[in-house]
Amino acid sequence: MRFSSTDSWLEFSTEQNYIAPYDSLDFVVTINAADLGPGGHNGFLNYASNDIDNPSGSIPVSVYIYPPHISVDQTAIGDTLESGEQSTIPLLINNDGPGRLSYSINCETFDILLGGRKLIRPLIENTEPLGFRPADPDKSKGDEPYFPPVITGSGGPDMFGYTWIDSDEPGGPAYEWIDISGYGTPVTLDDDDWAGPIPIEFNFPFYENSYSDIYISSNGFFTFGSGHSTITNTNIPNTSEPNNLLSIWWDDLDPSSGGNIYYFYDRDNNVFIISFINVPNYYYGGGTGSLTFQVILYPSGKILFQYEVMDPGSDYYGLEGATVGIENAGGTDGLQVVYNAAYMHDYLAIKFSAARWLSVEPDAGWIEPYSGDTVDVILDAAELEDGEYSGQITISSNDPDNPTLEIPVTLFVGTIHGCDYMPGDINGDDEVTGSDVTYGVLYFKGLGNPPQDSCWDDSSSTWLYAGGDVNGNCRFSGSDVSFLVAYFKGYNPELQYCPRIPPIGPIIAKPGIIKQKGIIQESSGKKKITAPLRVQ
Repeated sequence: MRFSSTDSWLEFSTEQNYIAPYDSLDFVVTINAADLGPGGHNGFLNYASNDIDNPSGSIPVSVYIYPPHISVDQTAIGDTLESGEQSTIPLLINNDGPGRLSYSINCETFDILLGGRKLIRPLIENTEPLGFRPADPDKSKGDEPYFPPVITGSGGPDMFGYTWIDSDEPGGPAYEWIDISGYGTPVTLDDDDWAGPIPIEFNFPFYENSYSDIYISSNGFFTFGSGHSTITNTNIPNTSEPNNLLSIWWDDLDPSSGGNIYYFYDRDNNVFIISFINVPNYYYGGGTGSLTFQVILYPSGKILFQYEVMDPGSDYYGLEGATVGIENAGGTDGLQVVYNAAYMHDYLAIKFSAARWLSVEPDAGWIEPYSGDTVDVILDAAELEDGEYSGQITISSNDPDNPTLEIPVTLFVGTIHGCDYMPGDINGDDEVTGSDVTYGVLYFKGLGNPPQDSCWDDSSSTWLYAGGDVNGNCRFSGSDVSFLVAYFKGYNPELQYCPRIPPIGPIIAKPGIIKQKGIIQESSGKKKITAPLRVQ
């Protein structure tokens, strides 16, 4: 007797089974519900035998997967930090249903600030080449495109959020060469060669992953995950290998003909440095030119390319035949500074950074029925200039009714300007009660006066009815009245406030838990906690 099924969630042995006369068989069938959504699922276990009266048949199998129900304790998240600070805000995810909840979390950032101003990708980009020319004969025998000179000093963001800016641009990085030739570890490479893995000494975040090792290519680029020595440079992004790429000066170089390569972990400053010193271009008969450049990696994910003296010698196309940029693991996203065009000059620095100010740990998990789990929402202003940043946390789950939850996140970076008000005290009587709901409804219907507490918002140069902004979006609207009603009904455990204008006065706490800068206090009623308080 042999069993079979077209339903992948039924697991069993497909081997031939033999049953002795007047005997029986205990056959184990496993129902694997890992990939099954909530609801009913019907399948069949088929069998075939040498029983002439019952040679084949099907046994129906049914399973019902109970649905989970997801909910979160915050509908919006916001905070105000000084540049360089970091905060961690707990987010409680509840499973209020009888089924097991599976969730994953994705973080998006929408506003990229660079040097205090928003950086917007140009509407028109020079993607078309000026023409095609014979490739450097040392690289290939075909033709290659060439492009107009790069005249901008910044660019991006790419899809992930990386931007670049050079030292010629106001607000760009300062060129400050770090000489590691006296104490760095030397790397010996032949022509078209690579070395690695080389330990970075910290986890370096790059696009969707983090890496603790790096590979050095003789042809002026560095990779994560594997080594490459590709001669012919390409545009970025490009799915052709190499990928996972830091292309500092991708060209056909030949360190076997001269120069030196070093790497060094600067423990005092917690940075990792790789330097190419006086490395020539490949040139038949012994190399030509002298190229000196270095990459500096920071634990925050910031990348700094620095170029000292870039002498191409007799190279076929001089300094107009290389690629500079970065690229993700699949070659599907990247940020190109230059490709086969004029741009490079001596004593230049280029900084690459991504707005990694929003992250969540852990970013996936399971929650048993009628249980909860807390994840940490991390807001990091380490690499941010003063200004307002917006993002979103998207929680995807197997809840059939709420497969996606979106939580807006706002971060204001700069000096905190507080205001004396109490979130939810719309009528200004120093209490948060149902009368505040009535006051807000009458105001929006045009039958009442404006809320009592108003604060000046430097960011928008407007007055904000701060006491009424209980959902933390820095506006006072009808949704705040709805939020306040839900608060009184127990659906929203905390009142929010505009992170640009935190309250410096008392905050009414609902019976339950009050959160204050990591301090948790129990409250049994209308208890006032003296500010400054920050919603976390």
